[in-house]
Amino acid sequence: MSTIYAQYAWVVPLLPLVAFIFVMTLGRAAEGLAVWTAIVASVGSLMLSLCIMQEQLMGANNEFSGKFTWFKVGSVQVSLGIEVTQLTTLLLCVISLLHVCGLIYSASYMSRDGRAGLFCGYMSLLGCAMIGLVLAADMLTLFACWQLLGLASVLLAGFWHERNGAKETVLRLYIFAVVGDLALLLAILLLFWYMPEHALDFASIQNVFEGQATNMAKWITALISALLLIAAAAKSGLFPFHLWLQHLGPVPLPAKAAMFCMALAPAGIVMLLRAMAALQASPLIMETAAWLGAASALIGAAAAAMQHKLARMAGYVAVSQLGLMLLGVGTYATSGTVYLLIGYSLAGFLMVLGYGVLHPAAGEARRRSPRSLTRWVTAIGALSLAGVPPLPGFWAYQQLLQAALSTHVLLFAAALAALAGTAFYAGRAIVLLSDELHRAEAPGRAQGIVPAALALLLVLLAAIELIWGKQGGLFRWLQVDVASYDGSVWLPLLLSSGCGLYLAVHNGRSLSREAHTNSSIVSWADAVLDGAFRRFGAKLMAGLDKVGHWLQRLDERMMEALPSLMVDVWERRGRRRK
Repeated sequence: MSTIYAQYAWVVPLLPLVAFIFVMTLGRAAEGLAVWTAIVASVGSLMLSLCIMQEQLMGANNEFSGKFTWFKVGSVQVSLGIEVTQLTTLLLCVISLLHVCGLIYSASYMSRDGRAGLFCGYMSLLGCAMIGLVLAADMLTLFACWQLLGLASVLLAGFWHERNGAKETVLRLYIFAVVGDLALLLAILLLFWYMPEHALDFASIQNVFEGQATNMAKWITALISALLLIAAAAKSGLFPFHLWLQHLGPVPLPAKAAMFCMALAPAGIVMLLRAMAALQASPLIMETAAWLGAASALIGAAAAAMQHKLARMAGYVAVSQLGLMLLGVGTYATSGTVYLLIGYSLAGFLMVLGYGVLHPAAGEARRRSPRSLTRWVTAIGALSLAGVPPLPGFWAYQQLLQAALSTHVLLFAAALAALAGTAFYAGRAIVLLSDELHRAEAPGRAQGIVPAALALLLVLLAAIELIWGKQGGLFRWLQVDVASYDGSVWLPLLLSSGCGLYLAVHNGRSLSREAHTNSSIVSWADAVLDGAFRRFGAKLMAGLDKVGHWLQRLDERMMEALPSLMVDVWERRGRRRK
């Protein structure tokens, strides 16, 4: 079957880029037109992405690659291009869908700000950069989109520049972005120097590193892999570069959702998935990535579990989920990592939308949605993160645990502990959201009606999260040997998820002192579980709170010291120049 739509895949990132340029040209003179231009361009990108997906599903080996020569010096030719494969098509559809949802939400959230058009323009640039990063056929194109992604993130982080803490937020984001940019640039330079004919496309990299048809030394291979890992960790906020994720400061909620779930945080994982052959060439770096991912997942889960505000929890949730993805990369569980990446992106955006309904922008009337709608759709996202079957998180975690068990038993134990913490903070998110709903519906509170567009987005994302979480289908489509995952870890997974959810819900009820005040009859099962919680759960919760508070204090002290350190370095550099 011929590639009818895939050859026009370059139009998908081009439409948001054209929208960004058009919005910047319009300025503030045509605010409504600018917003609609960005939304229409994103919908066009989504439609074309779905056509490419349908084409890929109907045809076997229906991949497409196109490039053009950027410049040529002697025998050295530098090209830029795009690549349409099963993996890139799947990620392309998810990113395009979340880009549309983010722009529609931005139009509503920023309606009273007076600069909604400018904000949607920045969001269009962010979507263009992430889509281009997914479709990149070579490391040079990926690096160009990587830089655009950093630029768009800084623009969005500093959008409310007049507010306190905005400058510090931009500085932190810039510092960590520079670390990732330098690491990726050095990796590309080494690849350009040592690759045959200076080829930088992913197909050539895969052929060279899998076949070892080169004289590249092992330490060079390890250095390239290590630089790629550092770049991904700095960009995605993995340990020890996780500090910027929970210290974004005064950033608009749609921008936070896009950074956490669609663009900036997942970018490092996407880059590792695209350059997987280079990373797998060094077993030591792969093992390091697995342990680094386990550490990030544990730290993020412990810190998220003790948060009492959903806004503070979101950053640590991203750290935990991205750590699990890195664990999957390090244990060769590629399809499980992709599964978790998509599931987290959809579930995270779903929970942010539900939170945004209850916390509109300043000056905007508080909205009210049907209580059951907001509660159920956000609970679907939280339960997916908790690993409850048959939602996508269960199948992804099953693969990750199986891969971790085959690698090292301690790695399996760390992953299982991280998943228990994941289920705990997912349950706590449900409890916190229920409390927010009770407060929002209290008598005397200013209330309005949720626009139909936002309600439709909530239902759409919840439906997708429910429908696509099917065992086997995605794995087989990604050409992964499903039979190698025999499902032997499903019982520990269910036990850890169940214990984490129960502790979260029971702890939330105990804190609010509503456990049995309205009930005169207590079942024997509830009594047994209540006794078990008082005996074991309370001690576990106390220890978890101490660890979480210690991690949060450590992060805050490091973030306080970082800007002053950079300012001192900058002032010393200025004095030397003088």
